[in-house]
Amino acid sequence: MITSCASTLITTGGTPGGTPNQGNGNCGKAAGTAPATGSTYPNYVNIGAYALLNFRADYDLTENFSGAVGVTNLLDQDYQLAEGFPEPGRQFYITARARF
Repeated sequence: MITSCASTLITTGGTPGGTPNQGNGNCGKAAGTAPATGSTYPNYVNIGAYALLNFRADYDLTENFSGAVGVTNLLDQDYQLAEGFPEPGRQFYITARARF
């Protein structure tokens, strides 16, 4: 995950098998194209900062049986770890556990 356009991991082109051009990165720019093959390099973007709020409550019903309820992404934050692949919104769940 790249969170800064100034990172040296971000490339703006180069040659296949050679050293990629370094610089300000291609945040907001088109991906670099290799002249000989026409293939493109990955386009890394600044994903910005985000914070998630998750909640889970466990309850022991008996010595051998317990349950839990919870919610992930409680504030329904819209975020992406990779461009074009959004993470799921708010999700609720219930779990049960039996010990033998």
